Amino acid sequence: MSSAISPSWNRDLQPSPAKHKKRSGDDEPVIIKSPLLFDMFKRLSDTERSSILDIGPARQSSIDFFSDYWSKLFFVDAIHALYKLDQQADKEAVDINKVLANAIQFYDRQSPELDMILLWNLPNYLSSRYLTALVQYLMPYASRRVRIHAYIYNSEKIPAEPVSYAIRPDQAVAMSRSFELEKNCPLYHLAELQNCFAPFKVDHSMILSSGVQEYVFSL
Repeated sequence: MSSAISPSWNRDLQPSPAKHKKRSGDDEPVIIKSPLLFDMFKRLSDTERSSILDIGPARQSSIDFFSDYWSKLFFVDAIHALYKLDQQADKEAVDINKVLANAIQFYDRQSPELDMILLWNLPNYLSSRYLTALVQYLMPYASRRVRIHAYIYNSEKIPAEPVSYAIRPDQAVAMSRSFELEKNCPLYHLAELQNCFAPFKVDHSMILSSGVQEYVFSL
């Protein structure tokens, strides 16, 4: 069944120049298994519509994956916009709700009741203040059965900027390679995550083979 796709809003954001010379095969994505993500997808139906927000850009493989379900997709492509704004020196003076509204661009006429929210690795690139604001901004759009998915790093160093993800039909996720320098990881522990995601609570969590912690939050 075809999915209804909300238009992707263009961003005038260019990737930073690579800091390292690429080798043959470096453009190939990293393929990772994400058991909790695909367990969450088992809730999808071809008879009952689900609304899904992907905080990243639209990827053809993701669109193809959801085409088997009755779903409305929101690819808002807001990862780098939110990350860059959170890096501003004067961010304390920024109206976060206005920033989020501009980045995510929901309109009253859409009034989605989101059943799934895919944050990927964005939480690792937001301060606790911005992460909390993001969750609170999305809260009014969430249905009672909503699930929020995220990857949380446990290593001290992470790629300098967020990478992109695409859902594959073989129950895996393609993650773009990063050629940027590394930055310090915020190392969010469970109590901090619970505070940032409140009123959502950890529904499931597991460590992937890469050492990244996979989380699903629910009401």
